[in-house]
Amino acid sequence: RELTENTLPDSQELADEVAQSVRQMEIKSFGRERLAAGPTIDESDEIIVVEGRADVLNLLKHGIKNAVAMNGTSVPETIKELSKRKSLIAFVDGDRGGDLILRELLSVADVDFVCKAPDGKEVEEITKKEIHKSLRGKTTAEQAKMDLKMDNEGGLKEEKVSSKPTLKDR
Repeated sequence: RELTENTLPDSQELADEVAQSVRQMEIKSFGRERLAAGPTIDESDEIIVVEGRADVLNLLKHGIKNAVAMNGTSVPETIKELSKRKSLIAFVDGDRGGDLILRELLSVADVDFVCKAPDGKEVEEITKKEIHKSLRGKTTAEQAKMDLKMDNEGGLKEEKVSSKPTLKDR
């Protein structure tokens, strides 16, 4: 009796564990750089680009199968080529590192939409509800460039300073 009550997992825990293991087996290598990707990356018209393998695993765990990992801060050629053929959603962490990766991605690839994890959180650690909320709240790449103060070539915009005195200056 003690074994069944305390030691053995209940049926729901067992089912969750099996489902998670099956989803993790679905991860595949994609492109020349052998990037971690979900199983529907080839068939999907819309691809979610995330930072790393753990992000792809978390999205797979919650049923999102069209994600691909960048594996670092420099954008792989595979991602650049994908951006020409398919609609790209950049999904980055809600921290400074996410902004830096987003800046790099926007400057070299044709990104259509951008979404970020909640402030201070990483894509690999957010819940299903937070994932869907972030994806629903996606913004256009142009809006993201304005938020990051980028020009169309990927550099920083120069702030225009007015030489006229304002009422506050008088």
